[in-house]
Amino acid sequence: MVKYRRIKVRNVGEIVKKCLIVINKKSGSYEKMPVAILEKVFGKGFETEIFYIEEGHPFEYMPTDRVVICGGDGTFNSVLNLYRKRDTEIIYCPCGTLNETSKRDVEGTGDFLIADCGEADEKFFSYVLATGVFTPLGYAVNNKVKQKYKAFAYIANTVKQLKVWRIRAKLNVDGENREGEYSLLMFLDSAQCFGLTFNKMFRPNREKLYMLSVKAPRFDGFFGLAELFFPFFRAFFIGFKKPFHSKKMDFQEIHNVTVETDRSYDFCVDGEKWTMPLSYSVCPYPLNPPIRVVSDKVVRSLSEKE
Repeated sequence: MVKYRRIKVRNVGEIVKKCLIVINKKSGSYEKMPVAILEKVFGKGFETEIFYIEEGHPFEYMPTDRVVICGGDGTFNSVLNLYRKRDTEIIYCPCGTLNETSKRDVEGTGDFLIADCGEADEKFFSYVLATGVFTPLGYAVNNKVKQKYKAFAYIANTVKQLKVWRIRAKLNVDGENREGEYSLLMFLDSAQCFGLTFNKMFRPNREKLYMLSVKAPRFDGFFGLAELFFPFFRAFFIGFKKPFHSKKMDFQEIHNVTVETDRSYDFCVDGEKWTMPLSYSVCPYPLNPPIRVVSDKVVRSLSEKE
């Protein structure tokens, strides 16, 4: 649903590129990105269209030379997959609740490039693909609740996700075969997930991913959760400065992993739910052209310079 269309003045015969600005009104803080400022900064010299994502009005592919995404990581993921492998300039202005993708900005500039992402089952993810304990938090929280309570909306739902997962999987990790029952499988292209900066090995744009796997406990219920406490604490609150291996948990850089599971499992993918097939590969994917990520503060400062 295109709300309005503004055509830039141009000379007869002049080829004018198109800029599409996609604003998700369901995202946590979309109002931080005023349309006039977005047009001024990113629409200069372009024929500009504005599309608002609202209830009952999802976004679908539209041909364009530049697409500017204003929403959360889930919005970014959906647009990334619509324009993947196309020669389209993508600019992401995070205005969701947690904005985990923006945490790839290790220099803290608020204006940086993403030159790679993850690929699984021929689809892209920007920072995480995960299933198991706590992972439904990413997609189970209602949008209206997130808009009202921000990050606290996730904290309030944590108790509901406290259960032992048993994911039966065969993994081929860069040529090494593994098999077992897992309570967490996570593929990461970021320093952070769940709001916790635990991947201290992360370096951006190296065409590598990171994998965290936690074995399922012996018991279900309370005793199983108690057994999981220590590896989860070790992973998310202490973190990893180098590869880690124990009987309960592995964390390492990976280039290619083949996953085979006993059934289809729901994964949290950049804050959205994907039901994965029984067999698929996970690997890094180079982005050409790279994606620019710009914070609301930087957008405003660029507007003032115009």
